[in-house]
Amino acid sequence: MKIAVLDNGIYKDAVHSKIETYIIGNSVNKGFVQENWNSHATICAKIIEKYSSPDAIIDVVFLGNDGKASAEDLCDALEFCLDYEKIDVINLSNGIEIFDKNSCIYKRIVLLCRKLYEKGIKIFAAQSNNGRITIPSDLPYTISVEQFDRKKNTLTFPYRRSDIYTNGAHLLRIKRVYMISYKSNSYSCAYAVAQYCRNSKRVRYSGLLTGDLSFYNSKLVSKNGEESVFELSIDNMENRNGMLYNGKIPKININRCRAAGSPFLSLEFNRNLKHFLKKTISCLDVEDTPVIYIEDGRESIQLAIRLDFSFRAEYYYSSVFADNKSHFLEGAIYIPGDILNEYIKYYSFRNGCDLVFAIVGELPHDNQNFCIRVNDNRFCTLAGGETKVISDFESLISEIEAYYS
Repeated sequence: MKIAVLDNGIYKDAVHSKIETYIIGNSVNKGFVQENWNSHATICAKIIEKYSSPDAIIDVVFLGNDGKASAEDLCDALEFCLDYEKIDVINLSNGIEIFDKNSCIYKRIVLLCRKLYEKGIKIFAAQSNNGRITIPSDLPYTISVEQFDRKKNTLTFPYRRSDIYTNGAHLLRIKRVYMISYKSNSYSCAYAVAQYCRNSKRVRYSGLLTGDLSFYNSKLVSKNGEESVFELSIDNMENRNGMLYNGKIPKININRCRAAGSPFLSLEFNRNLKHFLKKTISCLDVEDTPVIYIEDGRESIQLAIRLDFSFRAEYYYSSVFADNKSHFLEGAIYIPGDILNEYIKYYSFRNGCDLVFAIVGELPHDNQNFCIRVNDNRFCTLAGGETKVISDFESLISEIEAYYS
């Protein structure tokens, strides 16, 4: 398996794997040779080869040693991977935090990631360490990776759902010196790549990796009122991989998980966060973002994810929300129902969304919103006081576009 590391260059003497180096873009001199054994790319490569045995690491250098490059350089690096004879996985431990979704360069990044996705190349992309929405990690064609903070035991940025939560701190030996990589999304990304490559025949995650939750089987192990605890496991593996708490984690359970070395995650939204959101929205001049409401049901999450994927493929910027905690396991951003609308406004203001898909227990009763109810593979739409029954997905897309045009 060949892994492309798109970064600032690997110090070859520190890495045992076969290295092929290519200088891409205009931010790095063509004769550049990485001589810093502690470079960002070198640490990523060391993490990858510590946990897997790649056939070769393709060292795609497009970042300068200052960690900077243009968006055009990133596109050139992705295009190189698309044209290269054989690349299986891309490790992209960097990205762009501030972007114009209407720009040509954004659309070029989306198009390149889509082509790589369609070619069967896995793109593991690190989220921003600052909590901002990042591309290309936020695109549906990539696998987004984020550092899992075991001390806080909560999602640091609940508005940003990542595909994989894992550990970025790893003990490495470089030039006879032992070091621990610092906790960051970059090194979490390299670890996720290694775990995928080591188990390429079937996707499995181990160690502290909580994993892509969509690959997990979730088993309800306890329930007390609305507070539920899910045990996460893969296939029929006997050892549990982690615990997902729908509410506040009891202290005794935190101690048990820590003692067992078991990762755990909480979806708790405390009063302070709710109060902050409501106060923030009241102070912002926020334009209403189109919200497509989908009534919660057996097929609601599958429809929402499919709609999100389809609109993003046409360069719309969208996201999926749900007021049902269980849908977090299937790809939605969970937000409590009593602050869902405020949160959507805050999210849209922060990220410039074109539209949002919201899975709700009860559809709004006004005539201003586009609402969908799924019934026997047919879509009942309620919009502008008019009800329609649509039988196919493409017609549903056209109906949504026509309503908001």
